[in-house]
Amino acid sequence: MTILLPLFACMALGWGCSQWRLLPETLWPDVERLTYYLLLPAMLLSTLAAAPTVTAEGLPAVSMAGALISAVVGVTGLGLFLQARLRFDGPEFSSIFQGSMRPNIYVGLAAAAALFGQEGLTLSAVALLVMIPMVNLLCVPVVSFFGCRGDYGAGHIVLSILKNPLLLACAAGLGINLAGLPLPEPVFETIRLLGGAALPLGLMAVGAGLTIKELPRSWQPVLVSCLLKFVALPGLTWLACSLYRTPPRAAAICVLFAAVPAAASASVLARQLGGDDRLMAAIITGQTILAVATVPATIYLLG
Repeated sequence: MTILLPLFACMALGWGCSQWRLLPETLWPDVERLTYYLLLPAMLLSTLAAAPTVTAEGLPAVSMAGALISAVVGVTGLGLFLQARLRFDGPEFSSIFQGSMRPNIYVGLAAAAALFGQEGLTLSAVALLVMIPMVNLLCVPVVSFFGCRGDYGAGHIVLSILKNPLLLACAAGLGINLAGLPLPEPVFETIRLLGGAALPLGLMAVGAGLTIKELPRSWQPVLVSCLLKFVALPGLTWLACSLYRTPPRAAAICVLFAAVPAAASASVLARQLGGDDRLMAAIITGQTILAVATVPATIYLLG
């Protein structure tokens, strides 16, 4: 818990700055955009390019991919089963669905770095190379189908995945490392310095986006999404890692990314495709608050 306290302190600081208007409210979307499109890719690229232990044989990519895909498919089936029983309206279910699987990358990377250092970030990049395309391939069609407007064709979905800055940074960093082509020192140091600002700013932006007032009126769908995200998905991921014989630290990273709260980007997709964006904001807030207890508990159970 002590290792994770700075993560939650950064989120609390962002929430306080937003609530007490210490910074303009319009600043936070720009901070999140800057972090997502520049600072976080810089951190991933510099970390992977300089990782001393990256080899094609040393990365348990196949077992990690198999475990993550199996777990997400399992939660998808469970979510559809619950929808058939509980019968939420379409936009509500689309938000529950996103909340059950879309990971908050800032929290996941910060926790991985705090727990496992360089190795944690390297393994996180492998997890992201699997999770980002898979989650988008599932969430976009589901939100489009259950939402009340909008339709993304297959071409748009594939293009959005190929243009994802985090995927591009992970692929570039791993490619540079595996090819043995070091970046020039001034270029590398510039990228590394930019990346150093990614996690604190990203975590503060997460805190600033919390909307606690929406929670009481949406408790039932928030509860369902939390059970799927904090119990079903990590549990299935752990089981799948055991079946695929994923190495312990790689398995811990997979379970960690399964157990982090939902990402703020889910609200954007909900607005675009007619999902329930107010419920999505409540789910993100509820999960982020609960994560103060559930993420340390998950790490404790992993040993």
